[in-house]
Amino acid sequence: MNPLIILLFYYHMESISGSCLPEFEEVGSQCYFFSETPKSWEDAESYCKQLGVAYSKNVDLAMIDINYTENQIFLEAVKTKENAFWIGGKDREGRGDWLWNDSRQMSLSSSYWFLDEPNNGDVETCTMASYTIGANFDRVYLYSQDCDTLIPFICQEEVTCPYGFQRIGMFCYFFSGDNEVPKLTWQSARDFCVTLYEEADLAVLGLDGETDVELLEIVAAKGERVFLGASDIEEEDTWVWVDGRTLPKSLYFWDFFNPDSDGNAVYVNIFDNYKAKIADGNENLERHFVCQVN
Repeated sequence: MNPLIILLFYYHMESISGSCLPEFEEVGSQCYFFSETPKSWEDAESYCKQLGVAYSKNVDLAMIDINYTENQIFLEAVKTKENAFWIGGKDREGRGDWLWNDSRQMSLSSSYWFLDEPNNGDVETCTMASYTIGANFDRVYLYSQDCDTLIPFICQEEVTCPYGFQRIGMFCYFFSGDNEVPKLTWQSARDFCVTLYEEADLAVLGLDGETDVELLEIVAAKGERVFLGASDIEEEDTWVWVDGRTLPKSLYFWDFFNPDSDGNAVYVNIFDNYKAKIADGNENLERHFVCQVN
């Protein structure tokens, strides 16, 4: 492996990714500003965006429902504040059509909402995250609230992908074949991902269905087989993603008759009709690969 390639990407990663903005807290892989100043929802939203302008960053009221693990880390952080905060969700038309500030639909059946929330129709149309204690619960729930209510708020800095990675759906990916990186064995590919970014590893599936589909479509369009982050190296015929999750042999992403004991590492197989499925193959063959940062 050419060490210059590693040094080049390491330099760019260090110079671009950086840490959170001043007064923002690192929570999981995200950056949040917990305001102690009560404001209306609209004023809170405006304040967050003004912070973004001041630092030339994308900042908005905080949002959840993007990644389950990150959600839990965020909600636990809110819980420690023992307060209620505005976050970035609203029924902008007052008709029950709730959207996050990034235009994603808010699930009204989500367990994040407190019992019978959201309610009060066109009166309470903004989203509040509040620490709630009861006989059978001790956690943060979402509530609908009158937008003119003065409460603290949480801003969130949009965390960009490290240098060389591109955002697809919810995650950041690095395609070795697009970056003049030589083909590597499966383990060497894992090692290379870490050199790009400490929390990177070979890409996995099963964290978000829409992102999975989009990633495989992109790989198929490139027309080359690539390693992903799963193997049965630790225990024969027990397939595990590099993040520790089990890869069921019944998963619909598997190619026909796979896994078939043809190897110990997962790669993406490409078909003539630009469809992609995963298969097991020799981990010692050299292939291009995909790295991922969650």
